Amino acid sequence: MASENSSARKINIRSASPKPKRQTQAERRELTQTKVLESACRIFGSKGYADTSLKDIAEDLGLTITPIYHYFGNKQSLFLAVTEAMELEFSKQIEGISFKAGKVNLIEIWDILIEMTQQPNFARIVLSDAPIILGRERWEDTSVVQAVSKIFRDQLSLFFENDNVDSLLSENDIVLLQRMLMGCFTEAALMLAANPHYDSRPLILKILAIIDGAK
Repeated sequence: MASENSSARKINIRSASPKPKRQTQAERRELTQTKVLESACRIFGSKGYADTSLKDIAEDLGLTITPIYHYFGNKQSLFLAVTEAMELEFSKQIEGISFKAGKVNLIEIWDILIEMTQQPNFARIVLSDAPIILGRERWEDTSVVQAVSKIFRDQLSLFFENDNVDSLLSENDIVLLQRMLMGCFTEAALMLAANPHYDSRPLILKILAIIDGAK
């Protein structure tokens, strides 16, 4: 009898346990897409675009290639999705600074750059492979460049706060300066990614001090 009561209690306990909530089709689809992007980020970052196949990513996830084709179309479209996700993460951090009133502390932007270059795969995917695979002309329209350009124009106005910037610099002048800035930014990021133990802050602080002195 005691054994029967014990069994009954176990049955009651099991029956009282809540059933796990079943995922909807949309939730399963979103989860699969997220896992594909995470795997693609790791593999594109470690092997590079040219040496990565969709089969590599599918095997990493224990999937067939079919769902990857279904959600992303092809290898280049998947690479674009990975690149845009990494760019968006970076630009959101920059925009957080640009919304502050007054003059931006440029060393904050430099610290964000250092942090991003220390993240696995950022330099290889966004700065090295993306301009080749997706085209250099695309770079000007990315969220990263747009965020940096906004800060650049805002700070340029502050630099010439006693004068009209439009009367001192033509639109081509401003675009040229922006491209020079982004070129320096890209090359610096690649160097920092290749030399993660190098402390660049002392040099940047000296450069910023010179700029402030010039003003």
